Amino acid sequence: MSDESYYGQVRTELFLATDISRGLGKVLEVGSGSGATLSYLKNKGLADYIVGVDKFVNQKDVLDGLDEFYHIDVDEFIQIEKSIKFDTLILGDVLEHLMDPWGVLESLVDKKLVSGAKVIASIPNIRSFKAMSKVILKGSFAYSDKGILDRTHIRFFCKKDMKALFEGANLSDVKLVSRSMVDPSYFKRKVVSVASLGLMTDFMTDQYLIYGTKK
Repeated sequence: MSDESYYGQVRTELFLATDISRGLGKVLEVGSGSGATLSYLKNKGLADYIVGVDKFVNQKDVLDGLDEFYHIDVDEFIQIEKSIKFDTLILGDVLEHLMDPWGVLESLVDKKLVSGAKVIASIPNIRSFKAMSKVILKGSFAYSDKGILDRTHIRFFCKKDMKALFEGANLSDVKLVSRSMVDPSYFKRKVVSVASLGLMTDFMTDQYLIYGTKK
């Protein structure tokens, strides 16, 4: 969480497996960093109103183009009573850092989103061979500064857990997509997955892209 470049990334990979060409309306991003992704969406004409929430980014690094920015914890943000509700919620590698991702996601969906709003998220997959090889071969979690075994991760998820997390937050049409299968930079992994008739896909997946719709 200390890498400053992380907070300034445009997370275009979050949209690899969903159609955003019609626009995302009012967009809330929790864990927005400097707001680079939000600014990208607005500059491309894909967002009308953009709001970021991030407790850890330096306030001076927040981009000027955001309509609103909250330098507070997500739990504090949830308690703010405002009439505005959002059409899209973005959670890029955020939920695994929370003590209660189930309660936070449910509250965000319930209190901050309009009916029919879209949720776009990504979560690391603990079942990935990259993580499991450390546990099985080295007998240690071998925590690191980033990646699946980032030492700031509080919760760990497999694919089934991610699906249950989203469905438990009153989200329908939940879709989980292996980033390895849609991101060209993971071409070799996709080849292995195809060769195994899909049996190795879950193990070849470091991160799932997750999409859902508020009921």
